[in-house]
Amino acid sequence: MLKQKTFSAMGILLISGTFFGCSPTLNIGQSPESMATTSAQNNIPSSPSENPTITSNDNLVSQLLNTRKCVGCNLQGLKLENIDLRNVNLENANLTGAKLEKTDLTGANLRNVILIQGDLDEANLTEADLSNADLTRADLENTNLMNANLSNANLTRADLADAILTNANLQNTNFTEADLEDAIFTGANTRGANFSGADLEGVIGLQ
Repeated sequence: MLKQKTFSAMGILLISGTFFGCSPTLNIGQSPESMATTSAQNNIPSSPSENPTITSNDNLVSQLLNTRKCVGCNLQGLKLENIDLRNVNLENANLTGAKLEKTDLTGANLRNVILIQGDLDEANLTEADLSNADLTRADLENTNLMNANLSNANLTRADLADAILTNANLQNTNFTEADLEDAIFTGANTRGANFSGADLEGVIGLQ
């Protein structure tokens, strides 16, 4: 489980809204020309790492951060951890393998997103719309999903241990073989939900 709070996109790291990498600090919104000038002044190369991590397209990441939306974008392998993404619109986006650990996605539009094997450990998804999302084998341990909409979502083999699903909409949600140990379902609508093979040890409030 990754605990490092970084964003890696083409060799650049994002920590609390600031980029760090081979080049000096790059604040969000700083132009590439400004970055190059700063690099030259400090005699530091601005080229990416020799072994960059495969991440999402830099332009799409910038679009997401600047406009708070990236509908239908291909953001596979996105690494954007522990930052504010409240109310972003990522409907129909491909976030396969995305690293969003501890990220605040309160009220986010994540309808129809693909988050297969995504890391959302300790993320805040309060009131987020994840209807019809594919979260197969996703890590949602300790995630806050209070009042979230997960209707018709696929959570097969997902890890939701200690997750908070209070008052969540879980109609027709697929929890097949999911780890739900100690998860809280108080007030959740589980009508039509599939819990086949799920680990329900210590679950609270499941009707």
